Amino acid sequence: MATNTTNYGLKKPATSDFYNIADFNGNADIVDAQLKANANAAQNALEIGMGAASRTGNMEPKVTFTLTCTKSGKVYTLGNPDKNVSLPVSGLASCLFKVPANADYAAGDSFKMDNTTYAVATSDGEELPDKAFVSGAVVPAVLDQTSKTINFKQAGRKLTLSAESYIMVACYTEDGTFTAPMTGKYRVTCIAKGGAGSGAQRAGTGIYQQYGVNGAGGGAGGAGQITVTLKKGTSTAITANAGASFGSLLSATAGSAGTVQGSGNDYEAVPGTAGSCAGTGSTTFSATAATAGTNQVIIDTGTAQGGSGGAYAASGSRFLSREGGKGGDVTSFMGGRTSVKPSPSGAFPYGTGGGGGAYRCYSAVLGGSTSISYLPEYGSGAPGGQAAVIVELLLD
Repeated sequence: MATNTTNYGLKKPATSDFYNIADFNGNADIVDAQLKANANAAQNALEIGMGAASRTGNMEPKVTFTLTCTKSGKVYTLGNPDKNVSLPVSGLASCLFKVPANADYAAGDSFKMDNTTYAVATSDGEELPDKAFVSGAVVPAVLDQTSKTINFKQAGRKLTLSAESYIMVACYTEDGTFTAPMTGKYRVTCIAKGGAGSGAQRAGTGIYQQYGVNGAGGGAGGAGQITVTLKKGTSTAITANAGASFGSLLSATAGSAGTVQGSGNDYEAVPGTAGSCAGTGSTTFSATAATAGTNQVIIDTGTAQGGSGGAYAASGSRFLSREGGKGGDVTSFMGGRTSVKPSPSGAFPYGTGGGGGAYRCYSAVLGGSTSISYLPEYGSGAPGGQAAVIVELLLD
C-alpha cells in the first residue's frame, strides 16, 4: 500500500505496487514547486543583503570633525581626538574647534595640524583681522587637505578700526543736543574756547605818551576726552560757547585772554593761561603756554612783537592743533592772528589762543617844525579758536 512523505507529501509506492506514472508526475510537480520556492527565497535574501550592503556603502562619512585646539605664541595647533574616524587625506573636511583661554586671534597667527603648516584663507579674500575669533568661541572652518589650507568665513564680520582711524558722528560748535543713533561706545572730546590775544597799548603818560608795549597771547581752552556707552535714542545736552561740555560727564573751561598790566611808566605783557577740563574717567590734554612776545616798553622809537597764543602738546588728541595764533611781527602785520594751523586730523584749530598785537613807533619832524613828532602804531589782539564738542562712534 502506498504512503506519503512527511514534509512534502510525496507518494511512496509499496514494494508490491506496480509503477504508476501519475504518481511520479505528481511527485515531480511537488518537488519542482518547492525547489522554485527555495530559489526565490534565496534570491530575495541575496537582494536584501546586497541592498543593505549598498546602502551602508553609500552612507555619508562623518559630516563635521570636532578638533582639539591649543595655542603657543602665534601658532594654533589643531588635532583630531577621534581615533576611530580619520580625517580624509585629500579633498575637503568640515570641522569645528573651540578657542582656548587667552588665545584671541591676532593678525598673522598661523595654524598647524599633524606637524604640517596650513595656509589661512577666507571667503572674502581678506586677511583675518585681530579678534576674528576670541577665547571660548566655537569656530567653524573647512580644511582643504589637498592644498593644506584652512578656510574661514568672514561674511558679516564686525568692522574694526586701527588706532589711527575714527568715525566722527557729530561736531558741535554751538550749543545743542546729541541723540545717540545706535547703542554703542562713544568717545567724546570737549575743547573750550581759546583766550584772545591782547592788543598793544600805550605805556606812558604825559610827556611819555609815545611809550608803548606789545600785546600778549591768549591761553588755550581746556580740553579732554571721555569714553561712554550710550543706548540708542539717549539725548545729551551739549555746550559749545566759551566753555564746552557733554552733559554732566565732561566739562572744559575757556582759556584766559592775554593782557597788558601796569601803571605809570611800568607796563608788562602778561600771557593768558590755559583752561581746564574735568570728568569722571576722563583723559585731559596738556596745553602749550601762550607767550608774552617781546614784552618790552619801547621808549621813543622802536618795535615790539606780539606774543603767540597757546595750543596743545603733540601727545594730545588728533583734534587739537599744535600751533596757537601768531603774534603781530611788525614787518608783515601789526595785529595778532587767530591760528589757521589744522589739527593732525585736519580739523579746525579749536581752542587755540589768539595772538597778541605788535607795537612800533617812528619819529619825524612834521610841517617844517623843528620839534620831533612820534608816530606810534598799536596792533590789535586776535580772538581765540572757537569751542567744540566732537562725538565719535567706536566700532572696535
